[in-house]
Amino acid sequence: MKKSLVALAALAATGAFAQSSVTLYGVGDIWLGQTKTTVTPTGGVSTGVAQVQIGSGGVNGSRFGLKGSEDLGGGLKANFQFENGFNLDNSTFAAGSAGTTNPNLFGRQAYVGFSGASWGEVRLGRQYTSYDETRGGFDPQGHSAFSATAGGAWAAGRDYQFRLDNSITYSSPNFSGFQAGVTLGLGENKTATTSAGRLYAIKATYNNGPIGVGFAQQGEKGVLSGGGANSTAAANDNETHTLFTGSYDFGVAKLGLGFNTSKDNVAGSAGKDKEFQVGVNVPLGALELIADFATSKSAQSATSAGQKTTGLGLEGRYALSKRTGGYLGFRNLKTDALAPTTGAVSGITKANIVAVGVRHFF
Repeated sequence: MKKSLVALAALAATGAFAQSSVTLYGVGDIWLGQTKTTVTPTGGVSTGVAQVQIGSGGVNGSRFGLKGSEDLGGGLKANFQFENGFNLDNSTFAAGSAGTTNPNLFGRQAYVGFSGASWGEVRLGRQYTSYDETRGGFDPQGHSAFSATAGGAWAAGRDYQFRLDNSITYSSPNFSGFQAGVTLGLGENKTATTSAGRLYAIKATYNNGPIGVGFAQQGEKGVLSGGGANSTAAANDNETHTLFTGSYDFGVAKLGLGFNTSKDNVAGSAGKDKEFQVGVNVPLGALELIADFATSKSAQSATSAGQKTTGLGLEGRYALSKRTGGYLGFRNLKTDALAPTTGAVSGITKANIVAVGVRHFF
């Protein structure tokens, strides 16, 4: 159960009262399963490692956080959210959180902002980008550990910056299902010889009735801090990620489609990744079945290798109560390494995970 603390704060200057609320919340998600990786070089002998393990964050990353708002009057509100991730299997902080190589007190999110019903919301701090919000919102698996896209086939190519320090995000109000957003990120790492990293992300989505449509784009240049590919990338990285996605809810099942390109804009690069995804969510009362298939292909050049990856994700989620549920998950990834110039397969890597888990919300 979410625990809310509600307080009335007197404004001495006006004698008025403003209501503010603070909510403590979290998710504990843990699973038991097996991971297996097999590598087969062309004409060689396969080698592999299978491991039984307990892991954290199967469907949702384990986390705890504080969020709240204060009504300032006239429809204006002040909002905040501070959220950290942790590994439930060994009680360590998750990547991007305190105690890691990128030490953050609140590794998932930390922002303050203002909102109004007529004009939208502005947030400043560490947060997810508008592009990532669209990818996660339309992903049939919602970026779970078993996702065919996130952490799967799409991540096998050029990955993107999903959280961002030193950023500002604007989200518009919902106009009959239509909503837009933009994120601007400041690298704040300029030197006498190197430009600061920078990022922009835009989104436009429509969700009304059974129809959902989304477009998002993100441009990254230079080293950025937060979480994702460019956190440790070379200073001359210059990438553009463009997503078209949509869904249709038939009632008995919800079908989702997605097409994404990730382009390296540096002169002499091999080109861009082309990524496709199709998935379905089937609600059966307390049970939800999910199947997702994704592909990614990175172009190769005369001097650089490419790769082609296919991913299959399957999940069964069962709600034991409003706060607690169990799940079964399976993901299979197959990556073909493509030789320079010819594009011939020069090796195959397979990675599987199968697990049973439980998640609890509070």
